[in-house]
Amino acid sequence: MSGLRRHAWVVAVTALALTVVACGNAQERDLCRQYEDLQEAVAEVETLDPATATAADVVATVDEVIVQLEQFQTAATEGLYEQSISNLTFALTELRQVAFDLGDEGLEVARPLMEESVATSLTAYNALQKRLDVVCGTD
Repeated sequence: MSGLRRHAWVVAVTALALTVVACGNAQERDLCRQYEDLQEAVAEVETLDPATATAADVVATVDEVIVQLEQFQTAATEGLYEQSISNLTFALTELRQVAFDLGDEGLEVARPLMEESVATSLTAYNALQKRLDVVCGTD
């Protein structure tokens, strides 16, 4: 291989390697950006006060988290977070269903059930959060 060909080959391989690295970083940045949006939505769940929240508050808050979670799941293409996402989706759906089914009058009686659903949702989120804080450097 002549010097010029070898140089061209090295340049091509280097360019390819940099392209692959850049793609990985772009995917990670997208994942972390979606994670930030998810964090903001979950923060709203954390501020829900089961003693004063209305059913409409709970449903709207949970719906926003589910939207953000779906967008995050799209960014998390490699399936590493599938079980954690599934657990959180289940817990949020249960919380939403409690609020939707009972309405404001029913929530008055079932506040402990709503508190438990909020706690379950946050526990599921914390499991996902621990993994993502490491990946996204937010730990």
